[in-house]
Amino acid sequence: MYHISFCTTCMNRLHHLKQTLLRNITDNSDYEKLEFVLLDYNSNDGLIDYVKGTLMPYIKNGKLRYYRTEEPVHYNMSHSRNIAFKLAQGDIVCNIDADNYTSKEFAQYVNAIFEKNQAIFLSTHHNRQVKNDALGRICVKKEDFLAVGGYDEQMKHYGFDDYDFANRLSMYGLKPFTIQSPEFLLAIPHSDQERMANVPEKNVLHRLLIRYNTPAESELLLLFADGQYRRATMVSNFVSNALNPSSNRSTQYRFSIKERQWESGHWRLKGQNFRFVSDISGNFELKKVGSQQRWQDRSGLVYYGLESQQQQETILFFYNQLSNRNIMEENLRERRILANHSGFGQTRLVPINLNV
Repeated sequence: MYHISFCTTCMNRLHHLKQTLLRNITDNSDYEKLEFVLLDYNSNDGLIDYVKGTLMPYIKNGKLRYYRTEEPVHYNMSHSRNIAFKLAQGDIVCNIDADNYTSKEFAQYVNAIFEKNQAIFLSTHHNRQVKNDALGRICVKKEDFLAVGGYDEQMKHYGFDDYDFANRLSMYGLKPFTIQSPEFLLAIPHSDQERMANVPEKNVLHRLLIRYNTPAESELLLLFADGQYRRATMVSNFVSNALNPSSNRSTQYRFSIKERQWESGHWRLKGQNFRFVSDISGNFELKKVGSQQRWQDRSGLVYYGLESQQQQETILFFYNQLSNRNIMEENLRERRILANHSGFGQTRLVPINLNV
């Protein structure tokens, strides 16, 4: 019987944790060698009070271990999961997101799979029925987690961190074993807006501009409140192939960018005009046109300000995922197994007096 650690990281998701954690503990109470590791990733929604008021019996009997760090300003999936996995004492570590239900006897299931199969890891990535909310479920031997350097902390945004982790475990020589049973993959559904509530870009976007090039391509300009910008051409791969069958664009992903990477630089506002200083190309300016949300470049091409909250969230979600996706694809091309050469999962834990 393996010693198993179910690891949950939480930043301002107490409303989810209240629904899942106690139920998960109860549903796996028949598995003796199981611990729950809860990392409070600088939550400010009352998580520590909930721990002291409700979870103390489980801390005292050793079923739950609680840690808190107050260093992070924004949520970082790779960093937070690395901290929790390193703190875990189990032979097998499993990521259980705060909105995930394990269902009954999941620990028994994990133990049985690893008893029969040695060089494996458990994930959901080859289960086509799995929704986004359960994609982060990964179980791996802690020694294998350490051997590949954990989750890649270059990934500062949302998405693809778990895919990259699974890819590197596979390149390391482990066989992926897919969690197929739907009862083990239940989660609380929620919107992309809530999913991205604690990532940096969500709160500091100043304006979003778009220029429509063709039915398949649109140029995006993301202007952040700290004075930085990102620019790239978003391509609908399905539309591109329909309009030009010879283009042979990959349809593995619905959207891509035309360039190899996002153009970056700084912007400033002069009157109603935007001036941009690029890190990798020439400087340019957009001049306000009329009273509507429109700006023109020197050649007369028009950029429109996107005011729709839903459209902004969709493009921010795309930007976040694409940034991490590029890192994942580079790791695959380079056959890069080991991440975080200078260390990972580093933080200062805050001493907590749980007797108060």
